[in-house]
Amino acid sequence: MYPKNLSVSHFIRYMCVPTFCYQHSYPSTDQIRPFYLLKRVLEGFLLLLFTSYLMSQHAIKIAETSLPYFMEWNTRKIIEKTLHMAVPAAYIWLGNFYLIFHTYLNFWAELTMFADRRFYSDWWNSSNLGEYWQKWNMPIHNFLLRHIYLPLRRLGISSSYCLLATFTFSAFFHEYVVVGIFSVVNGIAFTLMMVCVPVIAVQRAFKNRISGNTNNILFWLGYLVIGQPFGILYIHYQLHY
Repeated sequence: MYPKNLSVSHFIRYMCVPTFCYQHSYPSTDQIRPFYLLKRVLEGFLLLLFTSYLMSQHAIKIAETSLPYFMEWNTRKIIEKTLHMAVPAAYIWLGNFYLIFHTYLNFWAELTMFADRRFYSDWWNSSNLGEYWQKWNMPIHNFLLRHIYLPLRRLGISSSYCLLATFTFSAFFHEYVVVGIFSVVNGIAFTLMMVCVPVIAVQRAFKNRISGNTNNILFWLGYLVIGQPFGILYIHYQLHY
């Protein structure tokens, strides 16, 4: 009976398989396909070259030329540089998404014979922000749902407060990752995550007034064309000053 049926081998398998939710056993495949692994390795190599080229030849140069405008807080020029950064930032983001959620996770899934490979869903077709966060990162979404949201709901807490608590937990660790990478505490990652809560509430309130296609367009404009590029430029500015 649990927990006496646990062993070190269970923990080691949990640490190797691409999931955040522990189970005593996982669905498994019958064999490891060498050519499938080779394909994932080649994909990863090419994607690393592609994103490295975009970073070194485009994104970094745009960020460097934007520094004087942030020092003077020249709004018009900052907007221009944000839109200029939008193109390479979008390709870098999409390339890294494919690299992590398709290439890397499927590589480890094949190597560990892990059969549950739904690492993401069609987030690009999301009709609202809440749907996007449910589809974007399935391993993390399942962990937050299982260990944060549902336990709070079982305690009788309203769905709105459960949503707030879940996003607060997620926002804290997003900020933790950014601090670990850039060694700068600026609260951007935390703030951008927490802003999602009122946005989701507004979208739910106007669900029958604003079409899903309109929300999808607003997401791409707000997140990929404006939000993310501006965040990159602002973090780069803070790293220098």
